[in-house]
Amino acid sequence: MGGLLSFLTLRRNRRQQRAMHSTHQELLRLNSQLSHLADTDTLTQCPNRRAAYSRLGQELLQLRSYDQYFCVVLLDLDFFKAVNDRHGHDVGDQVLAYFSHTARNTLRASDFLARIGGEEFLLILPETRRAQALPLAQRLLDTIIANPLYLSDKTIPFTFSGGLIEAHKEDDIQHLLQRADRYLYAAKLRGRSQIIDDKAYDKPPSAELKEKQARKTNNNE
Repeated sequence: MGGLLSFLTLRRNRRQQRAMHSTHQELLRLNSQLSHLADTDTLTQCPNRRAAYSRLGQELLQLRSYDQYFCVVLLDLDFFKAVNDRHGHDVGDQVLAYFSHTARNTLRASDFLARIGGEEFLLILPETRRAQALPLAQRLLDTIIANPLYLSDKTIPFTFSGGLIEAHKEDDIQHLLQRADRYLYAAKLRGRSQIIDDKAYDKPPSAELKEKQARKTNNNE
């Protein structure tokens, strides 16, 4: 009789252990899902600003500890307001989703693209120096230019401007983004649809280019 009771108790304990393990696994799955939702932009399925800042912190730590240099490109879709005004916000949303999809298929698997607000994206290129980063960013821009969004009743061409920097060990996240934003602004000023880095930034735009860009801005925004 005692043996039977021990056997039944053992079976009960195993069932309880299996149930507890199953519950634990389900909780892990749900926590992972919630974490993903908290760090993901629902429209583009890119990481969001929170995730981008977390990744920047990790990359800066790797740079300071192991000399693993990386580059950042701050991207902004050109004349996006005009897309929304002419075609509606639904089409604007499709442009954002299409850009994100195209970018992920063009970039390296190790690269990190996040939507940090509106039509603005942050591209992190790990273990990449400036000389390597510029052709990577340019390839993305060329791909976007060559592949507009085709809808059933219209074609939506679009471009983006970018400010590219290589991170320094003394950077913090705020300073990193401020430098990238400065070059992004220069790309907008100098005609858009281009990538500006520190070398290009040192070359001031001509007065003719400034006037041309001012006319273009007035016509589109």
